[in-house]
Amino acid sequence: MSAERSLSTKIERPALAAALARLTGKPPERFTNVKDVHELGVSTRPSYKCIPWAKMAPVFEARRVGKRLVRVQVQAARTMGAGEALTELYEAGLWPWAPGDVDAPRWSCERCDGGRTARSAMARGVGRICGDCFNEASVDAPSSFAALVAVASLGRDVLERLAQRGDGYVSEVARADGFAVARCVFRVMARSDLAEVLDRNCRWMSDGDDGPASIYAFDASFFSDRGELDFRAVGDRCPVTTDRAEAAWPATRDMSRCGAHLIALTDGYVTLAVEAV
Repeated sequence: MSAERSLSTKIERPALAAALARLTGKPPERFTNVKDVHELGVSTRPSYKCIPWAKMAPVFEARRVGKRLVRVQVQAARTMGAGEALTELYEAGLWPWAPGDVDAPRWSCERCDGGRTARSAMARGVGRICGDCFNEASVDAPSSFAALVAVASLGRDVLERLAQRGDGYVSEVARADGFAVARCVFRVMARSDLAEVLDRNCRWMSDGDDGPASIYAFDASFFSDRGELDFRAVGDRCPVTTDRAEAAWPATRDMSRCGAHLIALTDGYVTLAVEAV
């Protein structure tokens, strides 16, 4: 395998410690390894999807009183919602879009698995409406703390390059595929779930689909000898030489190198999967 296509599983998360420090009131150095991050449970673990709040522990500081150091509580224990957390990150300069910004990215609905539950029910002839997204498959605010933290951890600069309306990679991919306007939808997934989606998208290409999501899935994944889906750095050149595929490839490739995987492009919505912390 050439250096261009070498295995690459590392995701850069330059803002993870800063985001968690802002949300928890603890120092950034507290979150220097995965074990410490996962101890926060509901705030970061993908298994806690659909839980839009987290219990934040009280914050204490050591302060000098006379000749003694005294442990003083500077923030009481509280429950913070994911919407409030997004506001916190925006005010700290860690999230590019103000709450309520109509150009801000949307979030895949975790309650109905991005609309999959409703589609499965309809295929069986059963009407079903999601109480969170009302079958729109995406929502304006993150469905869980884990989703917000995973996306924010990529860093403000990366997020702007990915999803800035009109100028970001998402808009480039959409224009290349014939959409004049597009909006980003973030979907946070465990690696095993992302592998399943890429495998499914790759099969579309085998049926003749040369859309950006299918071509990316073909180039970004392959089955190892053990039958497990691995990830590799996508190549500089598009693996398929159709006009449609080649037009979207540069932005699709660059999104992947930022830690965001193109998994769907439908009706002007570009869905990017980000691996859970």
